[in-house]
Amino acid sequence: MTTKRSGKAQAGRRVNASRRKFLIGAAAAGAAASWPLILTPGKARAAETLYIASYGGQYEEWLRKIFWDPFTAETGIKVVSTAAVDMAKLKAGVATGNVEWDIVEALPTQSVSAARDGLLEKIDYSIVQMDDLIYPEAKAEYWVSAYSYTASIGYDAKRFPEGKYPATWTDFWDVKKFPGRRGLRPRPNDTFEIALLADGVAPKNVYPIDVERAFKAMDRIKPHVNIWIDSTPQTVQLIAKNEVDFTNTYSGRVFAAQAEGLPLGYAQKQMLVFLNTYTVPKGAKNKAAAMRLLNYQVKPDLLAKFCDVMTYAPVKKKGMEMVKPEIRRDWVPDPNNPNHLVVNPEWWGEPGRLDELTKRFKAWQLT
Repeated sequence: MTTKRSGKAQAGRRVNASRRKFLIGAAAAGAAASWPLILTPGKARAAETLYIASYGGQYEEWLRKIFWDPFTAETGIKVVSTAAVDMAKLKAGVATGNVEWDIVEALPTQSVSAARDGLLEKIDYSIVQMDDLIYPEAKAEYWVSAYSYTASIGYDAKRFPEGKYPATWTDFWDVKKFPGRRGLRPRPNDTFEIALLADGVAPKNVYPIDVERAFKAMDRIKPHVNIWIDSTPQTVQLIAKNEVDFTNTYSGRVFAAQAEGLPLGYAQKQMLVFLNTYTVPKGAKNKAAAMRLLNYQVKPDLLAKFCDVMTYAPVKKKGMEMVKPEIRRDWVPDPNNPNHLVVNPEWWGEPGRLDELTKRFKAWQLT
C-alpha cells in the first residue's frame, strides 16, 4: 500500500530543514554527541561515561532525545556517541585490551562476524529484559535488537501514480511494463535477496541463497541499472533530483523526505525486513552500565516514541501496540505477511562468505 499522507501533514514529526539541506545531506549533523551531561537536582555525578558507536544524523538525534538524555537524567551516566564502528579498530582494541566503545550498533552481518571472532560480550539478560517479542531473533547471545526497519522500492509519486510504479521486485525487473531509470546498491547482501525475489523465489525459500541464480537474475537487470548507489542518503536524493526513477531504499529515508515536502512514494507490497543489532565489545570498560542502557533502549513506551518518528517497528508486542495507528498502517510490515522477507544475517555471517561474494560482485559489475 502506498502512503497517501502529504509531506506537510508529516512535517511536524521531523526537524525542519530546507529542500536544499535535504538534497545535499546537510541534516546529518553530529553535534548531538557533544551535548552536556544532564543530572537531576541533588544527584551526584556518576563516574561512568558510555561511548557508543552509532550512525549520526537525525537518527542519532532521536536516540539522544528519546533514550540517551533521559537515561543520563535518571542515572547520571553520560552518553557520548562516535562515528560508526570500524571493525578493524574493534578487533585491534579487543586484542590489546583497549576497547574504544561500550556499545556498538552495527549491521547484523557485522555483529554475526564479530561474535564468531570472539569480539563481543554475551548480553546479560538478567538486566536486559527481552520478552513479548514479535521476532524471536531479536534476542541473541551476543546482540540484542530493539526495532525492525524495512527496504523496498522508492519512487516519485507525482511522476508515477498508482499502477505506474513497480510494486514488487518482479515488477522492478520488468523494464517493459515499468520503464524508468533504476538504481541499486553495489553489494551482494540485500541485492541477492532482491534478485531472487524478482526471479520468483518465495521469501520463505530465499535462504540458503542460490548464488548462481542470483547472479543470473542480476544479469537481466544490469543493463537497466543507471546508477549503483554507494551511500544510503542517495537512495532518495537521486529520486528527488530526478536523476533516477526507482531505487532500493528504506522507509525512514522516504518518511524524512516526505516530511520535507518531497513527493516520494514507497512500495509496500514486498519489503525486506531487517533487525538492528546492539552489541557490547569484549572487554568494554563500562559493561554493566552498557547493559543498563540496552535495557533502557528496549523499553516498550520509549521504543514506540522512537519508532513513531523513524517509521520503524518495535520488536516487542507491547511497544508495537503503542505505535501510532497511522504509522502501523502505512509503514510497518505485517510479520505474518508471506510476501515480506526477514533478512537472515547468519547466512551472510559465515566466515569469508561476504568478503568473497563482494569481490565477485565487484568483478561482475565491471564485465
